[in-house]
Amino acid sequence: MNIRTLLLAEDELTVALEYYENISIRTAEHFIDDFHDCVERIRQFPTAWAPITTTLRRCLFKKFEYSIIYTITPSEIIIICVMHNKQKPDYWLSRI
Repeated sequence: MNIRTLLLAEDELTVALEYYENISIRTAEHFIDDFHDCVERIRQFPTAWAPITTTLRRCLFKKFEYSIIYTITPSEIIIICVMHNKQKPDYWLSRI
């Protein structure tokens, strides 16, 4: 199944990646690997992750305090948000 990422979610990923790059390149590499692992788990098992509404699901990163909020349509998976788990938890709700 195809995965599409909203521009705002891409921006969030970029901001987080830049933050970790300022810590160290190695940390940033681990972060982006964790993101890609999360996306792949969603692709393989789109309905396996915790529903947070009737149409949205949340998949946690394994090593970082981030989650991907996404929805499943008949033709694709749409990543709504790449969010830090402890900062402004519901800020992305206006996107749906």
